[in-house]
Amino acid sequence: MASGEMSPAEFEQFLRTVFGNMAGVSVNGAVHFICMDWRHLAEVMGAAQGVYSGLKNLCVWNKNNGGMGSFYRSKHELVFVYKVGTDPHVNTVSLERTEGTGPTSGTTPASIRGARAATPISKCTPP
Repeated sequence: MASGEMSPAEFEQFLRTVFGNMAGVSVNGAVHFICMDWRHLAEVMGAAQGVYSGLKNLCVWNKNNGGMGSFYRSKHELVFVYKVGTDPHVNTVSLERTEGTGPTSGTTPASIRGARAATPISKCTPP
């Protein structure tokens, strides 16, 4: 959304429609990862009310480079983790498989830009 295209209330309603559409085609117990800039934290939280059964976590994707800006340049992205419905979600993260280093609520992935040419993208940690 470009700055000034929608009022906060209009943007929240837009997000509520999008989230409802996503939840409507998801299985009961699905988990949605929603990335959003901190400036729209209130709109995401408001739009998710009544669509999702709960907020599982709020993760921070700590990027390698700061974004555009003149005051504080954001070097992170918020990742809202919401659950669809009431069925249990499937936990496919095995601490044994990851040698006890499972995901945390803050992650600093390897930079695609800074990765060596020989580093396969699949080796980079997703947000």
